[in-house]
Amino acid sequence: MFGSNSKVWVVGLFVALGLSSWALFRNFEAPWIDGVGIDFNGACWSQSAHNTMRAGLLATRGVPSAFYFGPLPIPPSGYYTHHPPLLSLMLAGMFAVLGEKEWVARLLPITFSLVGVVLLWAIIKDCAGSRAATFGALLFAVMPMELVYGRMVNFEPVNLVWMLGGLFCLRRWEQTGGRGWRNWMLAAFVLSLWTAWLGYMFVLILSVHFFTTRHKRDPRLALLLLGLCVASIVLFMLQIHWVQPNAWQDCVAAVRRWISRKGWHGSNVTWNDWGWWISRTLVIRIHPMAWALAVIGGVWLLRYQRKDEPLRWLGWVALCFVVLSAFYVVVFRRASYVHPYAQFYFIVPVAIAGGIAVEALARWCESQSSCARAAGFVAIVGVYAWLVFSGERQGLVLYRHFRILDPNKPEPASLILELSRVINERFPEDTTVICNFFVDYQPQLEYYAQRTILSSKSPAEWTDATSEAELFSKLRWRKLHRRRNLKADERTNVTEGAKNTQVGGVIWLGEPGAKKILAALPAGLREQINVQGIPFCFWTPVVSPKLVALTFDDGPYGEATNQILDILKEERVHATFFLLGINVEKYPAVTKRIVNEGHVIGNHSYAHSHLLGYMPTADFQADVRHAENSIVSATGLHPRYYRPPWGWHTPSMDEQLKDMGYVVILWDLGAKDYDQGTSPETIVEEVINNTLSGKKREQVILLHDGRDVQIAYPRQNVIQALPRIIDQLKARGYEFVTVEQITHQSPYR
Repeated sequence: MFGSNSKVWVVGLFVALGLSSWALFRNFEAPWIDGVGIDFNGACWSQSAHNTMRAGLLATRGVPSAFYFGPLPIPPSGYYTHHPPLLSLMLAGMFAVLGEKEWVARLLPITFSLVGVVLLWAIIKDCAGSRAATFGALLFAVMPMELVYGRMVNFEPVNLVWMLGGLFCLRRWEQTGGRGWRNWMLAAFVLSLWTAWLGYMFVLILSVHFFTTRHKRDPRLALLLLGLCVASIVLFMLQIHWVQPNAWQDCVAAVRRWISRKGWHGSNVTWNDWGWWISRTLVIRIHPMAWALAVIGGVWLLRYQRKDEPLRWLGWVALCFVVLSAFYVVVFRRASYVHPYAQFYFIVPVAIAGGIAVEALARWCESQSSCARAAGFVAIVGVYAWLVFSGERQGLVLYRHFRILDPNKPEPASLILELSRVINERFPEDTTVICNFFVDYQPQLEYYAQRTILSSKSPAEWTDATSEAELFSKLRWRKLHRRRNLKADERTNVTEGAKNTQVGGVIWLGEPGAKKILAALPAGLREQINVQGIPFCFWTPVVSPKLVALTFDDGPYGEATNQILDILKEERVHATFFLLGINVEKYPAVTKRIVNEGHVIGNHSYAHSHLLGYMPTADFQADVRHAENSIVSATGLHPRYYRPPWGWHTPSMDEQLKDMGYVVILWDLGAKDYDQGTSPETIVEEVINNTLSGKKREQVILLHDGRDVQIAYPRQNVIQALPRIIDQLKARGYEFVTVEQITHQSPYR
């Protein structure tokens, strides 16, 4: 009845799934407030999926942006280009279907963890029987490493399923020769490549093995796997370069960083310290009894694998995961030191070898007397009962609440959520919030506040800064440099960008240096707010407004201009239109509407000629007067503003225009919107990015409602982009004005 291949052992699989579900679904709907790295990853990848959904796949190109909490569009520095994108895309897909909830994010790794139990059971069953499979699956399910990190929103549980699934299909292909199994195997390994870098390591390990075997098919398979690796890495590099020009250098810098000897805070980690930490982690997160069983099972596999091909194949699977885990832990020294889940994949060989050890005990008991069999059965049940109890207890110990103020003092469990809500309500979307706590970086507060947060606990940093912009620049550089290999010119960009960044502050008044920080704060609004009984000072500095002037060239252009005027009216925005005289004569009613709805008009020449700079003085002035007369005839207004076609002007032209009473108006940024081939998305992205990267708080934006003197040229790209440009700049605190409010000169003579 209880033989090694008895169907009754299928029940053991469901017991293993039940034990896993019991632990993995605990606090299923809880917010991201754990502090052991579990909810760190949950908040990061949830934010990445959130950014993909709000910005769109076309804008993000599917690249993760796990650490960007600011407004759209996502800047190049906001992308997390060090990681394959599949996990983020899968999570975005689940959010799109089920909603952006913590339980939806947790459902992804939990589902994969349960599937991993089934696949491991199936692989062991095929090689050693149902009973050994049940013993291995139970051991896998009760290890603290699986109980804790099997529900973590990160690549480990997901990638493990792709690896086990690929191996399962490989085994079926070897047994049946079916091409379908080969194709499924290749698909699983490709998914592994696009989920995590360890997928590449695993596939390379398999390739090395296949190159060294004697079967004629295996070297071809190795070459195919290597080709998939090369194709995947090339596509990935092109993908990340699309959104971040320095992405390749950043990847190289990230590899160097993760193989270095540095800890989280930059101190060197000796091999002794590293070895002690890794050993401690492996003992705590994989039970010592499981290790003992694994050693026994490993010896058993080595002894009998030559006589038993299925056992030899199972031992090879375990060896692949041992090599993978050991290589990652040893070579990527910093990653394994700072990430307590870096040793996650050790649970597979431990579960396989441990299950084989218990199976060997069961077989020995079968050859003994009934009393010995009963005693052996009781011993096996006792071992697993102890593993379940200790694994569950250790799993609970590893969970601990993340504290944002003082890691050594208790604080309300709901503080992160409540403080995030207040920050979200008090500060606009484009505000970067600086605080004097939150030093051990965790993204949960940023995730719930949906604001970029920088931290400085040192009063000296606050007092030494001559302005909030300087403080922002220093802290922003430090945060970005921690995750990216920033160059000197990028530091300049951060410094210049600080001048146009809206900054706010949240000062925890219970921090010892809070008084010095308050004394150093620049002028601004201060408001003391108690959050969960804890006092904070919310500070908003006094800053000059950020102004943008929308300008449209080459109009009026009939229905296109009318649609633009409709949008401006709905958005309650006034703009400046630089008109061509020839078009004014065609559309006098549209010209009058521009003026009647409060917009400003200027002269843009009569017919957008290429020859204005080469004309004799009399001819150039005649062109200017011709356009002016058309405008006066339609509106009764004599414009003062003149914008030369293509912005091309000479000193002689400037002198003549000045003598005629004109002021030359150019622009600060544009987006090639005059070309119908430029998509609305590109126009929006370029205008927003160029505005945000501008060094001035008052900027003139160039758009086109017409296309020089061409007739019926399509303007839908501008019309579709305009509402999004206005909405996104408003969300960042920009105020729309006419050119008059930037030049402080009347638009008419």
